[in-house]
Amino acid sequence: MRKEDAKPLVLTHGLQPVRHLTFPAKLKCVKYVVGQHCLVSLDFDGNVCVHHEDGRVQSQRKLSLPISGLLYAAGVQLYVAWNRQGLLLLDKTFTLVSEIPVKEEVLCCAYDPGKNLLLSGGAGGVSIWRFSHSGHKLVWEQSLSQSMKNQDKVEVLALDTESQNPHTCFAACGTSVWEFSLMDGTLVRRRKNLHFRLISSLVYSENLHLLISGSRDCSVKVWGGEGQLIAVFVGHTGPITALSLSTSRRTLISGSEDKTIRTWDLNTQEQSEELEISGSPIGIETFGDNAEHVLCYSSFDIHIWQIQQLYKLHCLLGTNVKDMKVVGGPFPARGLCVCSDGTVRVISAVTGDLISTLSLQRYERLLVADYCIHRETVCVLLKDGQLLKANALVNPMSVLSKVKVNSDQSLPRCFTLYSNIMDEELAVAEWKQVVMQREDKGPPGLDSEMTNRFFPIIGSDDGSLSVCDWYSCKILYQTTAHSPTQVTSLSCDPKNNYIISAGSDLTVKVWRFFAHAEESLSLYMSFFCSQPVGQMCSFKSQLFVAFHDTSNASYSLVQYCLRTKTRKDHPPSDDHQDQITGLCCSPALNLLATCGRDGRIRVWNYQNQLI
Repeated sequence: MRKEDAKPLVLTHGLQPVRHLTFPAKLKCVKYVVGQHCLVSLDFDGNVCVHHEDGRVQSQRKLSLPISGLLYAAGVQLYVAWNRQGLLLLDKTFTLVSEIPVKEEVLCCAYDPGKNLLLSGGAGGVSIWRFSHSGHKLVWEQSLSQSMKNQDKVEVLALDTESQNPHTCFAACGTSVWEFSLMDGTLVRRRKNLHFRLISSLVYSENLHLLISGSRDCSVKVWGGEGQLIAVFVGHTGPITALSLSTSRRTLISGSEDKTIRTWDLNTQEQSEELEISGSPIGIETFGDNAEHVLCYSSFDIHIWQIQQLYKLHCLLGTNVKDMKVVGGPFPARGLCVCSDGTVRVISAVTGDLISTLSLQRYERLLVADYCIHRETVCVLLKDGQLLKANALVNPMSVLSKVKVNSDQSLPRCFTLYSNIMDEELAVAEWKQVVMQREDKGPPGLDSEMTNRFFPIIGSDDGSLSVCDWYSCKILYQTTAHSPTQVTSLSCDPKNNYIISAGSDLTVKVWRFFAHAEESLSLYMSFFCSQPVGQMCSFKSQLFVAFHDTSNASYSLVQYCLRTKTRKDHPPSDDHQDQITGLCCSPALNLLATCGRDGRIRVWNYQNQLI
């Protein structure tokens, strides 16, 4: 147990397997029993098994009567079963309570928990049944069959069972769907030819005003409240056999005869996951608090998964994100996204809403960007040596200035923004003033006399570091940091007054920054590296450096203590298998996160141990 506790935990977003059960006889149906917190399975031999929520068998019994399907009516605490002869009511021990004969064969049933009604579908329409006062009998109430013919067989029923008072029922016949009102039994609309082949599954959400249909033409379609087509999910290579909707997570789960389970995000209208199972799924159902579990059964198998929600997709940008920074503190949390299409976008880190976008000209090649939330200004360093500043309070962003910050002999390579905040209350007051004016109007007095100051720090290909003025972008101080080689990476730690630079001379240098001194950079310490530096991040007295050496395919993370000047490593087996592309820290949690081209996000503690 100690050895296992020391191993890093691997978490995966999406469906996590809980249990897989196999059965000797072919399954007819598997249902989750609301209120009883158990699962019930029925096979073709007439065996009924009651399972715990995790799939473990609790009890088993053999039925004497043939049954085509089964569901649980929570209002009367009885099971409702059906076969060719009629409807059956069974108690908790699956003993027959009453039998109600019907004229036409019952093909499907649905339970309305709000009104405590049973809906049955068959030839000619939908029948609505109410339970007697004692609850031990079913009494026919009305028929929903407007514009239906006797040859129309209702094989799929859908209503929002999560709603306390469902208002609408959907009945699928062939490629068409009839929409009935449960208030007065009238036909609201008939949706014709929704698919090219038979509709095999339906789910409906009154909260989302969405009807979702799956067909034997291998497609899943999403329909709006007025019958308009919203989205088509294509990816299955076999007929759709089952659908389930988790409205709290806005996630759709589909099953197909291609033996795959796919999850779809209704926000982004994209596929988020695909799983292969041993057989063609017959039914899918979400259950548990907030629908965090998924039940899927095929002919001889039951699969139970738990939905692991490690992240939520909020903002669909429509393009790849090359770099990202998050700023906040006493201000609203914002995310700065540098996109591959040459745009820079600011989004809300809480809601995911797009706030503003900066689109560059075709000849303007972006090198790196940063966001000064105190002044609501986005700074972009271009490859031709110009520093562009844009107002992030308007959408699209307006360019405030564009100044050349390099000499004719050198070009910029990297850039960071140093925020020297001496008075946080004053910083918040200045931010409110900028927001009120809808633009940074400039310094109230001399920039050198301001309490809170901001400095663009630029590293060049000649190895020099330049400290620039915020408003004029003129160089205030310049030093030869890594000359004659180029500066490859920059990082800042304003809380400790650090500027950290790395160069192609394979050295990392830590500089003390003095905001009000003429010579603002003073070398504090430096150390030699045997590999090129990729990413750097510091918090408290620790400096984390990500190295990448493509010649021997090694990508490691090393920790340096700036106070004791010691180094901490970890086993090579914990390293990324490809280049580390991102590095960030949480000082409040004493945790560090890295991401790489190997598709993994790894979390490290303060001692450089993978957790």
